[in-house]
Amino acid sequence: MKYILNILAILIVIFLIKVVIDFKNNPDNKFNEFLRDNLIKMSDFFKTKKQNISVEISPQRKRPLNLMEKEVMLREFDPETFGEFTEKDWEDFWSIIYTPIKKKKGNFYVLSFRDREELEAKLLDKYPRPFIYFDKNYWDIFWREIIGIRFENEQ
Repeated sequence: MKYILNILAILIVIFLIKVVIDFKNNPDNKFNEFLRDNLIKMSDFFKTKKQNISVEISPQRKRPLNLMEKEVMLREFDPETFGEFTEKDWEDFWSIIYTPIKKKKGNFYVLSFRDREELEAKLLDKYPRPFIYFDKNYWDIFWREIIGIRFENEQ
């Protein structure tokens, strides 16, 4: 039985080598186009999976274990908006900042974090007050001093 498996593996390797040689010698063939398209799709699939795994294993932004201090700072910062927040409201607020989102890239979804502009637009949309009054300086203070995030392009 083990000889049959070894012979079968050798035949598969020989077949793959022949396909690669035929592909290289005659790139206009319909079969070669089919192979090329599928190889590109497989490559995109594996790149996407690699990106998603790397985002989950070592995220760009890690959510702190205790956000109580930041919540207190935000309540002091704008009591009208953040003073009445429930546990669910805080969870929604922090998920905007710390949870990766799925973005469609080709046929696949890639996990990534929102950049600074996307975060500011999302926060402004969801919580117009107090963010509608923010200019660049206020956003800088908000991100650095209150939230404690430094973005890649600011370092």
